[in-house]
Amino acid sequence: MKILVLSLCAVIGWALLSAEVASATTSAYPTPLVGKAPPGSLLYDPSVSGTISGGNPTDAYTLALDAGQSLTVLAAPAPSLQPTITVMDPSASVIGIATASAAGAYALIETVPVAAAGTYTISISAAGGTTGSYTAQATLNAALEGEIYLGSTNNTIGTAQDLSATALPLVTGADRMAVLGGIGGAADTDVYSFTLSAGQVATIVVTSLGAGASQVILEDGSGNALAVGVGGATNVTQVINRYQAPSAATYYAVVTGDAGVAYSLVVTRGADFDTEPNDTLATAQPVTAGAVLGALPNGDSSDFYSVSVNSGDNLSMRTATPAGGPGEFVNIFYPELLLYDNNGNLITAAAGNAADGRNSVIDFTIPSGGRWSVKIAPAPSTPPSSFGEYALRIQGATGAVVPDLTVSKSHTGGFIPGQTGTWTITVHNIGGGSSTSGTVTATDTLPSGYTLNTYSGTGWSCSGTSVVTCTSSLVVNGGNDFPLLSLVVNIPTSSATSVTNSVTVSGGGETDTTNDSATDTVSVVQITPTATPTETPTATATETPLGLGQSCSAGTQCASTFCVDGVCCNVACTEPIRSCNLPGSVGLCRLQSGVVPAASPAGVIALSVVLAAIGIATLRGTLGSKGS
Repeated sequence: MKILVLSLCAVIGWALLSAEVASATTSAYPTPLVGKAPPGSLLYDPSVSGTISGGNPTDAYTLALDAGQSLTVLAAPAPSLQPTITVMDPSASVIGIATASAAGAYALIETVPVAAAGTYTISISAAGGTTGSYTAQATLNAALEGEIYLGSTNNTIGTAQDLSATALPLVTGADRMAVLGGIGGAADTDVYSFTLSAGQVATIVVTSLGAGASQVILEDGSGNALAVGVGGATNVTQVINRYQAPSAATYYAVVTGDAGVAYSLVVTRGADFDTEPNDTLATAQPVTAGAVLGALPNGDSSDFYSVSVNSGDNLSMRTATPAGGPGEFVNIFYPELLLYDNNGNLITAAAGNAADGRNSVIDFTIPSGGRWSVKIAPAPSTPPSSFGEYALRIQGATGAVVPDLTVSKSHTGGFIPGQTGTWTITVHNIGGGSSTSGTVTATDTLPSGYTLNTYSGTGWSCSGTSVVTCTSSLVVNGGNDFPLLSLVVNIPTSSATSVTNSVTVSGGGETDTTNDSATDTVSVVQITPTATPTETPTATATETPLGLGQSCSAGTQCASTFCVDGVCCNVACTEPIRSCNLPGSVGLCRLQSGVVPAASPAGVIALSVVLAAIGIATLRGTLGSKGS
């Protein structure tokens, strides 16, 4: 009984909602729909603005859609408005509804399936009697990152946002998934999940929408890196080309980048993605997935693709032009196909010979094997403005495609003994259309005395000291490189003035081993000790002469010009029995204590005579004074 009551309430609720929408202010949603980068992604998201008030409680917009697409609707409100979004199909049945959690919060309906062709209605109303302005954005064929608009996290494998609902069929056996996201901060990581069957091929592209860099890595459920995005294409920021799943599982695209950068992430299953430049035979893009999703934007005249074939292969090529109908985005491309042999000779062409009179088909038996190419271009019978998206299916090519590894290495500046230096190693897969498999090993033999200090490189693991062995199990497709591998080495103090470092690469499923090594020679700067410059004595100001008794080492220091016994002396004081540093008379030349000078006989006699004379005179004076 409760179930009946709830069902009845639901019916009444839907009826009231339908009546409310029917009485709303209704207008056509703005068209044509606006595409998002990269061209060929099939991403479109125009927007419209309005105001909800007491006199205008609901705005409704009609949009003609063709079946097989998905619709995502976002309402970004003013702080005063708590918006509600309602989506109704051509029969006026509600197929999606969402109300913001509070005034000023976003309301979001993600990837509603467009099951039938017709006119769909998107209505914006208010909850809780709130009013205010809003901007509504309708996105075809993609999800929006929930972390930005709903606060849900997608920073780990455990909280990854699932892209399954965005899958859009392309040609038989191929589809495309997509999301529009943004990096909130320098440490932000966005993780998205999707499934692959065993042997299924996927291509993953990330494109920055405006200024800023973005990167993508493919990981398994344990967080192991399986493939790393590479740059170089002119229409996308990074691409992981033709990853082939070893087993059926859920895989994870991990997006990082500069803070604040907005991006689109596109994943194709069973198809390659058009990566420019591929506008000539020489730059033809290898196709191994059996199909490719691409575009010829206005001003781009052609795309070239190549396949490996054997003699007798029945090569079948067919184009498809997504959308272009009255309920889809604008696509006015009428494709022509041109087939070239392995020598670059035009063999056959087709334009508009498919059943729809727009697309093209070539079925051709290959007379000689090799690398053949197909060109897709605007058909000559269409106006010059023919441009838009396409899908190209290629079947019947049986030529073997194997990887071919090469390696290069470089350094920066000169090396200095006793310090560290860095060698950078790049491993290339030049096997067009191939994918590496298993383990790739780079072996680096360092010069004598050099040892490994540290290393860096996404997906690389290194060991060893003087012979360094590095391995990677990443899958790298033809025409792409493994992530850079940097070896920081210790430079011995006894290093030679010039040293050569060698590296070899192996594994990955390659068969050609004749181009697997490289060397790099670097000059070692020899540091010569700097000699201390000889100083020239400079003239100094004249010093005050030392007085008697002051310590000295030379007579020139003394005012008396005599330096005797380490002090300035009054005379030369050269007699051995005299000194100039006797206590009580320092600075005066005096007879040393206890020394009687040696005298000559004449001196003794003279002294005696003197003494005798003195004695007689004294005696006479004494006697006279007594009257004697």
